[in-house]
Amino acid sequence: MEDKYIVVIVIVIIAVTGIGYILTTEFLTDEDNNMPQDPMQEAMNTIDTDKDINIDNEYNQTETVKLKVERDNTGEVVHEEEYELEPDSSLDPAYTLSVNRTETIPSFTVTSTVGNQTESVNVRMSQCYGSTYVEVQSDGNLYAFYSIC
Repeated sequence: MEDKYIVVIVIVIIAVTGIGYILTTEFLTDEDNNMPQDPMQEAMNTIDTDKDINIDNEYNQTETVKLKVERDNTGEVVHEEEYELEPDSSLDPAYTLSVNRTETIPSFTVTSTVGNQTESVNVRMSQCYGSTYVEVQSDGNLYAFYSIC
């Protein structure tokens, strides 16, 4: 690590309430040209061992959500379960997907089904991907998405 320098940028944000928050971002310099590496690229290439899958029912009736999680490179089903959610309720998390740190960055397909509606999203286990969300929206439509940097 002697050829790398760590630059820490501290940003202080003062909220309307007067409470300050400190956010820090670390940039590792590229050994060849001493230029900072792209933090987003760094996050995409760094494994995150745990990802939550959250389910919300915003609809006005009880819904059964079928959740299936498959490892993309093998097709192995790592989780399959049905969840019954009352109106305006959540399971945070319904399931936590976990992998070993020694693995390359795997990806998984998260498939959710409610009645005759099915939604699928593909999630990589990198630091750039956040939690996965499955929502039964207030109009009864199923929507699946994930956060990303």
